[in-house]
Amino acid sequence: MAKTNIGAAFGALAHNSLDASGLALSARIACRLTDMSPAEVRAIDSDLSFFAKSITLRPTSGYTAAELVDYRRASELIRKSGESRKQSPSSFDQQAHFNYIKDAKNDLPGPDRPGFYFGASYWAYSDHAERVKTRLAWNEAGHQLTAGIGVIETLDFTERKNLFRRWFGNAGPDVVKLVLQRTLTGITTRCTGLLYAGQAARGNPLGLSENGIADRGMAAAVRSDEFWGIAYYGAPYIRLGTCFFDESETGGQPTRYHSRDVVGAMEVSRGGAIVHEATHLFAETTDVRLSDVPNDAVFLRLNVAVTNQNRDAQGYGPRVCHALAQVSGAMAAKNADNYRLFCEDAFAQLTSSARS
Repeated sequence: MAKTNIGAAFGALAHNSLDASGLALSARIACRLTDMSPAEVRAIDSDLSFFAKSITLRPTSGYTAAELVDYRRASELIRKSGESRKQSPSSFDQQAHFNYIKDAKNDLPGPDRPGFYFGASYWAYSDHAERVKTRLAWNEAGHQLTAGIGVIETLDFTERKNLFRRWFGNAGPDVVKLVLQRTLTGITTRCTGLLYAGQAARGNPLGLSENGIADRGMAAAVRSDEFWGIAYYGAPYIRLGTCFFDESETGGQPTRYHSRDVVGAMEVSRGGAIVHEATHLFAETTDVRLSDVPNDAVFLRLNVAVTNQNRDAQGYGPRVCHALAQVSGAMAAKNADNYRLFCEDAFAQLTSSARS
């Protein structure tokens, strides 16, 4: 079941991963909703109810009553979002709505304005609280990236030099600064779709498809995934999964340094999760495989034997990323989670200095 009438409308608009113009239309509508106030979105959702009018509706031409209602919702969402100036059909005639939706597709591209927008999957499955968390996280990421750049620009202070070496070892500060600058510019000036892969999308009951789900940003059916996020360089999307929304896995802005010695701890802030994925998207970072570091140096540093089970382990979390930085600054400067940890610690350091 859809959580909202808007979600049901998107289910009617974007159920075919091969319908490029339909997916682009859905993304444009989703972007318009992102730019509206919560009150405006609630008003549109209320207008898409049609409950009283649909009580006596009968199936026709191979469509169930529920499907006929959803097609009308889709047409009305197109009009109320501003994607079409034409009046939407006032009946439940499927062919009339099919023609109206086809007209609205018009082969235009997806959104293209600076900043993020919530994709159709967010409007179909997330709740208001999850959208608030995500908006805050995007802003937090900007603060963390700015803090990271600020630390690099003041490395003559011993505590800041030590912080840099903690997460990047002997890497060149200019290399790291360039990645942070590219990432900050990206989240500020590029159009990025945020896609929902949280718990509420499990099973994808609406049959919704969206660009950015498959490898390299291709279209596929929406699904829930147990990760913080995923992004690919050059594809303008970041998918955010169940860990991102789970209070036991992810928190707000960091207020203290990471504990680098706790086995298995990730200590992820939501803003940091965005930083991690945004460095992939805008600066071509990777998730370094530990076995790619020469001489199994990270495993030796951690005093961990290399096995078939851990040979493909990647550079995630404070303990592993600190070890990576100490044995290969060059590899640390390619690893997304080192940037996340550095920016979170930089934010904690600078805000702590401001308070004192």
